[in-house]
Amino acid sequence: MSYTRSFCEGIIKSKQKGWIKGNVIELGNNKFHTAQIEPYLKAIDPSIMTCKGAQQLWLQAGAQSYVVVEDEADVPDIKYDVVVNQAWLEERFDVCEVLRKTHSTLKVGGFMFTNLPIGLSVGYHSYTLNFWQKFCKDNNYEVRYCQVSDEMGNYPILVSMASPYTFTKLKDVLYKFRETWTLRMTIVIQKKDDNELKLK
Repeated sequence: MSYTRSFCEGIIKSKQKGWIKGNVIELGNNKFHTAQIEPYLKAIDPSIMTCKGAQQLWLQAGAQSYVVVEDEADVPDIKYDVVVNQAWLEERFDVCEVLRKTHSTLKVGGFMFTNLPIGLSVGYHSYTLNFWQKFCKDNNYEVRYCQVSDEMGNYPILVSMASPYTFTKLKDVLYKFRETWTLRMTIVIQKKDDNELKLK
């Protein structure tokens, strides 16, 4: 998976709100296309001086440290302030186990960042707005930011997660998008307690 413009915008918005601090872990190695992303970042946040990769982005956004872990066995047995989970959630079959690992790795009060397909997926899974609403409600997470766009960041729409999406309501949100195979959702959720994860 890659750092899309939409995902980077979510990181910058979180930086501006002071949500990014402490230690950041990224589960899975996601591509960072500097030629496409760096000019966009500088345009939306003039404080970004140079950004040649994900590590520079997270450190400039407020993180104290940043580490990438590709194998689950290599995840340190400590809690992180931010967990970035794109590749594992999209490319691994056992979504429940990936969510449990993310939950156990994240500090209470910490943030999970992800960017996932909600249209036709090129990975193994496609997620829905209602999936994340239920996940957060069942597990005492709060949705702090949610944006839908195509992969290039065209027609970005900030999405309310206050109530479930019926077919009609979803159509009203997504009518601008002609193609669905590149449709993605950037979501930032905050962990409120350390209870055992509930997945139904």
